[in-house]
Amino acid sequence: MRDVWGLPRDRWWVYAILAAVLVASAAIPYASLERAPVVCPLRAVTSLECPGCGLTRSFVATADGHLGVAYGHHPLGTALLSLLAVMITTRVVFARSERTLFPDGPAASWPVRMVVFAWVAWAVGRNLG
Repeated sequence: MRDVWGLPRDRWWVYAILAAVLVASAAIPYASLERAPVVCPLRAVTSLECPGCGLTRSFVATADGHLGVAYGHHPLGTALLSLLAVMITTRVVFARSERTLFPDGPAASWPVRMVVFAWVAWAVGRNLG
């Protein structure tokens, strides 16, 4: 069952978090992150980079228009931020209908698993190389 905005009742919070990430990325000036400390707990303890290390800086740099810098922080940052924007935009456009570009259920699970697997494999390779 869907509510007024066309979101599944148990998944509205996912879109709220995605929208907050998008808004925060656009609101934070990139210059303020250049001198900010790295706060990844895995990196602080082991000096290894987790799969998400650099994403915040990459998102903010992308939103500020520094695409080369964003790629340097995390190669997937620009693509992920763009995907967030597309997901939120399509949710708003298709809010009153049952149509969506991003299906729920089993049709959506295997691509997500493939992306997560590739992302983790890339992170392992980044730490080994």
